[in-house]
Amino acid sequence: MPESSLKSGTSSGTIAASVIAAIVATAALTTWAIFASVASQPIDFRVYYLAAEVWSHGGSPYAMSRAAWFAYGHRVGLHDFVWPYRYPPYTAAALRPFVSLGEPAVLATWQSASVASTAAAAWLLARALGGRTMYVAAFLLLLGLAPAYDTLLVGQINGFLLLSLAVAFWAMLRHRERTLGASLAVGTALKLVPAALVIYLLARRRWRATVWFVVGLAVLTLIAVPLVGVRAFIEYAQWAIDLVRPESVMNGPTNATFVGAMGRLLPHSLDLARALGRGLASAALLATVAFCWPRRERPHDDALAFAMIVAVLPLLPPFTWFHQLVLLLLPLLVVGQRLWRAGRRWELTLLAALLAATDAIWIFINPGYWFGLHVSDVYYRLSFPTLLCVALWTLCAREMWLVMRRPAMEEEAVRSVRTARGIAWSGHRAVHPSRSGVYDRGRCGDALGAVRSELPITKPGAGGPEGG
Repeated sequence: MPESSLKSGTSSGTIAASVIAAIVATAALTTWAIFASVASQPIDFRVYYLAAEVWSHGGSPYAMSRAAWFAYGHRVGLHDFVWPYRYPPYTAAALRPFVSLGEPAVLATWQSASVASTAAAAWLLARALGGRTMYVAAFLLLLGLAPAYDTLLVGQINGFLLLSLAVAFWAMLRHRERTLGASLAVGTALKLVPAALVIYLLARRRWRATVWFVVGLAVLTLIAVPLVGVRAFIEYAQWAIDLVRPESVMNGPTNATFVGAMGRLLPHSLDLARALGRGLASAALLATVAFCWPRRERPHDDALAFAMIVAVLPLLPPFTWFHQLVLLLLPLLVVGQRLWRAGRRWELTLLAALLAATDAIWIFINPGYWFGLHVSDVYYRLSFPTLLCVALWTLCAREMWLVMRRPAMEEEAVRSVRTARGIAWSGHRAVHPSRSGVYDRGRCGDALGAVRSELPITKPGAGGPEGG
């Protein structure tokens, strides 16, 4: 068979597999979103909707007491929702123009947009990582990623947040500074999580992207102010710290943070659990800064740094609920691709096992609860969601360490070549003082061959090792 025909067949097969995987994953998420809406499960969406209702009548969801919040919700016909509204004003501002349509119509639109955003994020991440088989990997991973289903079950905003991070990731790798800054601005308006990546932009001196982040956030604020008022932003600034309850230890099985994990291990010593969790979070934060902070004497890997930051963020605050772990789709694809290409199957298997164990926690808590399935508390105390984040962070750190060491290894190889050449030339001078004869090629060839066997192969005309 001609080589061109083989390549064409492989490409056609990959495209077909990608389309099938995308259809199956999107259909599964759509079916689940419909079920969640019919079963009246999206309790978090109703929080956004109720906040928009409150602002549309001149109130303030940040200043409302628990009793007043639930009374207001029942008065406008809402049931099965929670308190308080912990988010920036932008989310409710986006819903306010649509509250007149009623909660069922807005919910249907919200869930449809959430499914579309999640699928688009998977596609864009695969495209940023080279496309081809990555499309299949991204959609199959999305199909089996329980936090994506939990996001739809409770009507969370994470699908939109994932899309904003995917756009930012794609733009960072392609140096689209305007798109990078604007997408992080949108993500930060939804939740404060992407703001950590802006600090990374500052460290990398990507000033244009940082300026576009500020401009984007300013534009979004100008759009939101007529909908919720200036007071909404002032109150959010006043109440933001209290809303995240920094002194609490939420040790339920769906809290993926270090504090939550320590709380499950030490349920009778919550003060100690809080202290240990904060200590681990501080150590992880400092280590992340050390790995990701750019230095002139070493190369940098933006994809790894981006993935590492996304992987560590769920571990740091007082609580990170299970549905937010849908953002781990990004580091899972980045790390998984590198492990596969390097042939490190056992690490890939370990990562897959942790992901399966993490998914199982959600299955036992949600669908399993409806069917009467129960599991020992010991399983929850193992904190598999936390371990998954730690494993992703550790693998990113290992890859980053190899990137940091590469210049030193290459410099050592160059020094070895120079030493070998010096030895060969010294031998030639000793045998041929007049420098008129033929030097000892065997001795020189042995020395250079030993060194070249340890050097990366550089293709002719390429800019570095393996054409890099």
